[in-house]
Amino acid sequence: AVFCASDLMAMTAISTLRQLGRSVPEDVRVVGYDDIALAEHFHPPLTTVRQPIDAAGVALVESLLSQLAGERVTSIQLPTTLVVRRSSGTGPG
Repeated sequence: AVFCASDLMAMTAISTLRQLGRSVPEDVRVVGYDDIALAEHFHPPLTTVRQPIDAAGVALVESLLSQLAGERVTSIQLPTTLVVRRSSGTGPG
């Protein structure tokens, strides 16, 4: 199995695996991260981790502004969701 840091990297991995004669998910299962719009339309549909992009952007800007103001910034953990699709061998599609 391959877990990629982004959906685009996962799609590239799937394409490369195809070129090497491997089948996804039969030979190798692949999971991405981000849940970009193309993920559900890719072949096979990509299992991915969905993160709240809007909330992440707000948290990033708030942290940056706090740092610029000389304040101590703490780490923030945002909720994520696993979106199971065919590339992991268990989802629909």
